[in-house]
Amino acid sequence: MPSLFFIGACLVTTKALENAFSIATEFKVTFLTAKAGAISHSLSKIPIYRGRSEAEIPFRGAAGSINWLYLGNKGMVTAEGLLKKFTTAKTLPHIAIRLTKLISDENTTMRDFDKMIKMDPTLVLRILRVANSPYYGLRQKVNSISRAVVIIGINNLRNMIVTEALKDIFKESESKDTFSRNRLWLHCAAVSICSQMIMERIFCQNGENVFLCGILHDIGMIVEDQTAHDLFTQVCKAYNNSRKITDYEKEIIGTDHCEIGYLLAKDWLLPVEVQEGIQLHHNMIEDVSPLSITGVIQMAEYIVSQLDYTPISGMNALLSLPLASHIRENIKEYKTIVRDLPDEMSKAKDLYSPHEE
Repeated sequence: MPSLFFIGACLVTTKALENAFSIATEFKVTFLTAKAGAISHSLSKIPIYRGRSEAEIPFRGAAGSINWLYLGNKGMVTAEGLLKKFTTAKTLPHIAIRLTKLISDENTTMRDFDKMIKMDPTLVLRILRVANSPYYGLRQKVNSISRAVVIIGINNLRNMIVTEALKDIFKESESKDTFSRNRLWLHCAAVSICSQMIMERIFCQNGENVFLCGILHDIGMIVEDQTAHDLFTQVCKAYNNSRKITDYEKEIIGTDHCEIGYLLAKDWLLPVEVQEGIQLHHNMIEDVSPLSITGVIQMAEYIVSQLDYTPISGMNALLSLPLASHIRENIKEYKTIVRDLPDEMSKAKDLYSPHEE
């Protein structure tokens, strides 16, 4: 059964919550007291994966090694091949890709950036709308891109540009029973916000890069859905919690969304730690640091899965042992994050709302 939420005074299901991110809909998310308490309590009973190292986990069709993904085996789909097909279709707005690369280049001047972004007036208006939304809580109104950079910083602006570029990609005309892009978008939104909360509240570190990793960590699923739709549908139908979703992807498609997302982030010249977080977020790592982007993304995925913000209905999230231990040792702080997450998502509705037609 899906988890229940209050939106305003109305009790709705998780599926209805997806639609609540519409710009025209005003809402404030709160949890039933009993539900929030049960989720907080569950953090102290985290299931831990105690299997062998990642390289030793067997699955049918793996050909013995992950390196086979790059060998171009006859009849096998590769991450590079799917990504090439995806980018050739120009699914991602070209200006957003160029802007992201400009931001990643330390030699870029504000004049370069301002000249590029003015080529897309619609994007400028969207960014200014988000910059002035409750999510950033600015006292002064931002009325120019240069002003936005000064007030919210270049990395926050980068995150907004990436998020804006992704909205139309995740949008679908109707939700599907097997896989819903709307559901995946809500999952990515929840992971990005929760990740930033963990990084800033628990570790007192800047959360901009982990936010970016959170919003992009499952972008590979969109690539699979668009370029290998029938195979990806088979993955979703075959999936159950006996194995990781990446095992099914490698077996049926020939690659997985983590590797595809990693290559996309690398092509976008995103920070190396963001690339690694996308690539490794499903790996069980014996020595992962809770402070690393990979560690924070795994913990955020675990927390939001308890709230039914999952990319596929019923999907479980696993934690590497060091991360489970870390949460137990800081259980009070993590219960507070669980309590505050719905309100933080409510503030971010302008950031994640679909574009108006």
